[in-house]
Amino acid sequence: MEPRGSLVRRAFSVPGYAVLLTQREDRQTVVKIRLQKLGRRNRAYFRIVVTDARVKRQGAYLEKLGQYDPIETDAAKQITVNTERVKHWIGLGAQATEAVAHLLKKRGLNLHDQPTAKKEKKAKPAAAKK
Repeated sequence: MEPRGSLVRRAFSVPGYAVLLTQREDRQTVVKIRLQKLGRRNRAYFRIVVTDARVKRQGAYLEKLGQYDPIETDAAKQITVNTERVKHWIGLGAQATEAVAHLLKKRGLNLHDQPTAKKEKKAKPAAAKK
């Protein structure tokens, strides 16, 4: 018997996005590969994580895929990524954000054929002419 409140997650593929089902609640969720900010003021670094799209930036994640340190001077140490796991999650249909897709492109993992999660911009109201 599982502890009360625990969720057992199972991933399976649906065209266009990854779906997770929990035993406690049978609802589908979209999965994204995105950056999670860590560090301190003026010395930030980021984890590359797989997470539910509805979770906060600092919230829980399903799996850590790597890290990105923008202050690191050595280009080889700046981005570390587990490319096998990234390919696995993208194969399941997880969508990488634009920032992560750009970082993965720097490491040689091209995602042009895969959809990316883009933020939709709200249209500005047109100025009323009098």
